[in-house]
Amino acid sequence: MSDQPASQRSGGGLIASIPLPVLFCMVASFWGLNTVAMRVAGRSVPPLTVAAARSLLGGTILFAIAKRRRADRPRTREEWFWVIALGLIMTGASTACLFLAAKSIPAGLVAILTNTMPIFVAVLAPFMLSERITARTAVGLVVGLGGTVIVAWRAIEGNVRPLGIVYGL
Repeated sequence: MSDQPASQRSGGGLIASIPLPVLFCMVASFWGLNTVAMRVAGRSVPPLTVAAARSLLGGTILFAIAKRRRADRPRTREEWFWVIALGLIMTGASTACLFLAAKSIPAGLVAILTNTMPIFVAVLAPFMLSERITARTAVGLVVGLGGTVIVAWRAIEGNVRPLGIVYGL
């Protein structure tokens, strides 16, 4: 990782002017606060309403950025269908499950469960992509999951509902 501003690496812009370690800390902070924010928001608003609002806001911002950059966009009805279908499934459904999990189990446990995704990918990769799990990959997965458990362990308290665990995974 370099301390060199991203503007010197990628050609400019507001975010590109921020040093990489600062960007890393910002992302880690926002990512870490996500489950806590879901838990707090879920106290007064139904979880699926919050999930829908979050996805709609994020999609609107990304659409505006793509439009400003004149990025390619779907042209046919079929392309739009797949963009919308995949967006609903990959973003909408997963966000809804996260919010439902945050409503029924502690935020620390939600954080641990959502960070198990690399393990699922690594386990499925040999079957779906014919990739091998190397010793280095296995050690990285164990260390990463172990770090997640250590950080989130103290946040786990209260009743743990099995359905909440399913939503979190």
